[in-house]
Amino acid sequence: MYLSEGQFAGVGSMSLEIPEGDAGTEQTIAWIRKLIYQGVRDANVNRVAVSIVSSVPPHRPELEAKAIYDWVRKNIRFTPDLSSAETLRPAREILAIRAGDCDCINGVLLPTLFSSVGLDSRLVTVAADSSRPELFSHIYPEVQVNGQWTPADAAAEHAVWGKEPGHVYRKRVWEIEKNSYQDLKGLGQDDGGFDWSTLAQDITVGTTGAANIIKAVNAPYAPTTIIPSAGYPQAAQQLNPAMAVQTAGGGSVTILLGGGVLLLIALFALHR
Repeated sequence: MYLSEGQFAGVGSMSLEIPEGDAGTEQTIAWIRKLIYQGVRDANVNRVAVSIVSSVPPHRPELEAKAIYDWVRKNIRFTPDLSSAETLRPAREILAIRAGDCDCINGVLLPTLFSSVGLDSRLVTVAADSSRPELFSHIYPEVQVNGQWTPADAAAEHAVWGKEPGHVYRKRVWEIEKNSYQDLKGLGQDDGGFDWSTLAQDITVGTTGAANIIKAVNAPYAPTTIIPSAGYPQAAQQLNPAMAVQTAGGGSVTILLGGGVLLLIALFALHR
C-alpha cells in the first residue's frame, strides 16, 4: 500500500494519469497516505514533533495536539504552489522550507506530526465551491483527543483551532492507516443554510487549494537549492530532479523526487 523510502530513492520524476472526480480524489489521498507513512518514520521529523510538545505536560493529548497546531500556524507560511503545478511535499521538506499550501500543511504535515507523538488523526475532504458543489475543493485533518475528533485546519486564512468550515456541500473523512472512507454529508443534505459571510475565510478555494486542475509541468526542472530554516536541517540540500515523463491521455500527476526527499505531485483529480 505504501512506498518505502527505498522506492523513493534515485527516482527523478514521473507523470501519472489521474482521473477526475471521486476516483481521482481517492488516488490523491493514497499519495498523501504514502507521504505521511514516510514522514512518521523520519527521525528528523519525529525530533521536531517531540520538541514541539516538550513544553506541555505529558499525558495531556489535547495540549499536545493544540501545541502542534499552534506551532504550525506560527512557523509554516501558507504559500501557493508553483504557478504551473499543484504540489505535495514530504513533511521533512515542508519543515525545511517552512511553507506550503493546504494540501501540504493540512494533508501531509499536521497528520505526520500528530502521528509522530502518538496522536490519531484522519483526513477530511470537503466540497465548498458553489460553482462545482459535487467536487472536493479543500482538505484538512481532524485529530482525536479525549475520544473526540477535533478539526485542525491550519491553512485557512482565519483558521481557529477546533473550527470546521461553516458550510460544505459534501464532506468525506478518510482513514490514514487503511484504505477506507466515510461520507458524513452528501449533495442534497440540508445543513441549516449557507453562511456566505464565512465561506471565504474558512476555505481556500481556487488555484491554491488541494483540489485544483492545472496543466502538467512538461519542461525540465532546473536544479533547486533548498535553504533550510535555522537549525533544520543543518545544511542546504541540493536537489537535481530529472525531466518529467509525459503520459498519454487526459489529466496527469507529476511526481518529482530528489534524493528520496522531495516529492512534488501535480494534482489533477479533486477540482475542475
